[in-house]
Amino acid sequence: MSAGQGRPFRIVATSHGRHWDLEEAAVRESGDAEFVPIPCSGEDDLIAAGRDADGILAGNEPFTRRVLESYDRVRVISRPAVGFDQVDTAAATDRGIVVTHVPDYCTDEVSDHALALILALHRRVPWLDGAVKAGGWRLAPGYGGDRPATFHAGQSPGPQRQLRGQTLGIIGFGRIGRRVAEKARGFGLRLLAHDPFLDPAVGEPYGVTLTGRDDLLREADIVTLHCLLNAGTRGLIGAEQLALMKPTALLVNTARGPLVDAAALVDALRGGRIAAAALDVTDPEPPGADHPLLALPNVILTPHTAYYSDRSRAEVRRRGVEHILQVLRGDWPDAVANPAVRAAAATGQAGARSG
Repeated sequence: MSAGQGRPFRIVATSHGRHWDLEEAAVRESGDAEFVPIPCSGEDDLIAAGRDADGILAGNEPFTRRVLESYDRVRVISRPAVGFDQVDTAAATDRGIVVTHVPDYCTDEVSDHALALILALHRRVPWLDGAVKAGGWRLAPGYGGDRPATFHAGQSPGPQRQLRGQTLGIIGFGRIGRRVAEKARGFGLRLLAHDPFLDPAVGEPYGVTLTGRDDLLREADIVTLHCLLNAGTRGLIGAEQLALMKPTALLVNTARGPLVDAAALVDALRGGRIAAAALDVTDPEPPGADHPLLALPNVILTPHTAYYSDRSRAEVRRRGVEHILQVLRGDWPDAVANPAVRAAAATGQAGARSG
């Protein structure tokens, strides 16, 4: 099937600074599409790039209602990622545009990274590494001797407690949250989770008790975030929520930066209202050179890399293109962010389109 009038489907990639070898190969193998990178920075660029596009492979660009209402030919926007908060899905539905994403491509990678950050915080790995590299090894005590406080790098936060028996609170109990629970059980952690969309029975096979968010924050020794970013979760952890946490508590975020109010987190970390945080995501990304998080001694930062492995990156890129081709050929992909678009299209309720 072609796009009509003897031309192939036109797939436009809107991200900057990418090597497109995998995407180009997938499109070339399809035999009925062409792949055109058009780097875009804002709404006007996206409007121009979409004028002749049948499908869009999207990055972090703002696909707002204004952008989407300008599209007459675009039938699908594919986000090769778990999240799709950059796309106004309600506007896409109104226009009959399918929005796809890839929610399961990095479940193990992100859950591994979350556990790695939890362990690094709890065992104070970065601080001990820094102390040794600064000559602190000589401060280690002899057997039977007193251990100087400086051996554990006095700036490292939190008490030296055994991990087993502590409480891990998981906010967001989807694919990644459940995988974190599976892995965390091996460390002997007590497991709580909060997800307002789930029946409490969902947690039982994982040894997890589902509870309210505030109760989880009060009880947890470690809180890890695994929810999508949307209007309901933006600022999910702010000053009020941080005030509920124990002063010895640890916060881990491998989901989306804006889930956490950055100013409130900095204030809580500076004031000792929580012990430490480990963040793979920040708001904004990347943080500016003068961002206060970079100067805090009780923070671990990684550069939005929790999702990454050679396998996961290849898979998400391949599936991002496959989803576009499926929609353009009249098929229904396995992960649609706005499923209501199917009914709207079937009943003719989507916005009028030409072309």
